[in-house]
Amino acid sequence: MPPSGGVGRRARKGRRTGRFPYGLARAMHLAMRANFRLNARNTSQEAIAMRNLGRGVIVGAATFLAACGGGTKNADTTAAAPAAGQPAAGASASAPAGGAATGTGAAQAATGKTWEVKMVGDASGYKFDPANLTIKEGDAVKWTVVSGPPHNVSFYADSIPSGAQAQLAANMPSPMSPLTSPLFNNPGESYTISFKGVPKGTYKYFCTPHQALGMHAQLTVQ
Repeated sequence: MPPSGGVGRRARKGRRTGRFPYGLARAMHLAMRANFRLNARNTSQEAIAMRNLGRGVIVGAATFLAACGGGTKNADTTAAAPAAGQPAAGASASAPAGGAATGTGAAQAATGKTWEVKMVGDASGYKFDPANLTIKEGDAVKWTVVSGPPHNVSFYADSIPSGAQAQLAANMPSPMSPLTSPLFNNPGESYTISFKGVPKGTYKYFCTPHQALGMHAQLTVQ
């Protein structure tokens, strides 16, 4: 059945003017609005994500800088310890009479007897002679190289009386390291330590080059 005249005229009029029918235009308009809102919402979410990402980068950078010391580091104020000098061949090292020393206190000169200990190394072995010695507080001990050098005198930090380390270190001239004398490479060289001001008790020591060969000894301060 052919369309009525009114409907046919509207269809023909729409074709002549090029306009969309109202229903189709309305649907397109609603679709465009929905798409705009969706794009706006996505844009907002992207902006939030970008802000969060920026904050994360800033926090991460701050954490990294803090872990690395916060930029420029302060100069090291610890002075390097000078190398300990060794006495010339044939010379003898003895405890200083007083003044500044390597320990936390001042060196104290001996006021008593000086005892002799030989440092020996030969076919029979390496040893201190005597290996056991008893002295009085205020005495001194003189170690002399007899044979088999190099030799030295090094005290066990955990085998001396409590509180003895500071004064003992102060009384040791030209230490190679804490509680350790220089190395002596020639027969006749000697090393003297004052035991003035040190606590009473047993002091165990050894020769660094020959420790593994059993060259160790002890002295007792009364």
